[in-house]
Amino acid sequence: CLDSGEYIAVGKKCDGVFDCLDYSDECNSYCDNQVKIFTNRLVFHLAYILGSLATILNLCVIIKGLKNYSGLSTATAKINESFVLVVSSGDLLQGVFIVLVAFSDKFFNKSTC
Repeated sequence: CLDSGEYIAVGKKCDGVFDCLDYSDECNSYCDNQVKIFTNRLVFHLAYILGSLATILNLCVIIKGLKNYSGLSTATAKINESFVLVVSSGDLLQGVFIVLVAFSDKFFNKSTC
């Protein structure tokens, strides 16, 4: 323990139970309860921005493609538009996933310390 200077068994370190009055057996850089998904704030903000852009822009592409699909006359044009819709749907899901990861890092990553 940092404040009192007493020693505890190695097995009691990082076990989820506070054995030291200053919590130094659980709240240190060696315990896994301090892990964050985004340690760099720039990466965290980029995840929000790029994930949001991917979600919004691909949603626009999907809506536009669905509106234009019925007006396509040839089978080749319909197949091409179908491929665009499939790729846009996958990119939309990627954007939603990135936003959810950033959201969970912000609101659900609770430390025990």
